[in-house]
Amino acid sequence: MALKDLVADTSKIDEEAIEKIIANYIRYDPKVQKIIFTPEGGALKNNAKVLTYLVAVLGWQYVTDEAVSVSTKPGNLESVLAIPGGSLRPTLKSLKDAHLVYVDDGHYKTQTANLEAIQKVISGEKLAAKKSRKSKSTNSDTTELESGDEKKSKKSASGDLQPLLQKWISEGFFDDAKAIGELKTQYHEHAVIVKTTSLSGLLLKAVRDGHLTRSKVEKNGRSVWGYRKS
Repeated sequence: MALKDLVADTSKIDEEAIEKIIANYIRYDPKVQKIIFTPEGGALKNNAKVLTYLVAVLGWQYVTDEAVSVSTKPGNLESVLAIPGGSLRPTLKSLKDAHLVYVDDGHYKTQTANLEAIQKVISGEKLAAKKSRKSKSTNSDTTELESGDEKKSKKSASGDLQPLLQKWISEGFFDDAKAIGELKTQYHEHAVIVKTTSLSGLLLKAVRDGHLTRSKVEKNGRSVWGYRKS
């Protein structure tokens, strides 16, 4: 076997490399010699969109036997890619500085030698997008769990109100008239965070059930309802 028998068909390799890069993002219309972005291609970020389009231009030679002339000057790219010039030009400069594209007589182009690097850039963006979506999903799930835990905590705290109230009644906390603010402080001191509005209903029920009585008392120079053991 001669060494030349080990040489791969480079044109076939290049065609497969191009197809691998653009398959999800590009469709060709040979009749009108037009490159069309799929919805997924249209959603690409500017740098990946530019690279995908230039690789697709490179692929025309494998799509049709006719010579296809495509202008890839910034003005043409701006129109085809729907990227404003103010965003496109910095993107082109960045890609050129990274040696992913080059300029030939004002036209921006890429070459088969860059296909592997270009694929990594586009695949990297796709991977980042997936991670971003996963991160958002995880954050959403975490928020949901936290929200659930918070609700569970509130429900638990609410369930603790009645037993604690009965306990404090029996232990003599209400032997002297207590204002609702004093009861709220009592709960807080026992690590049960509760709103005044929750205590109002709780105290009124205790009064209706005959466990407490209430009357107007003076607290800190104000006339408030005082709750005392029956």
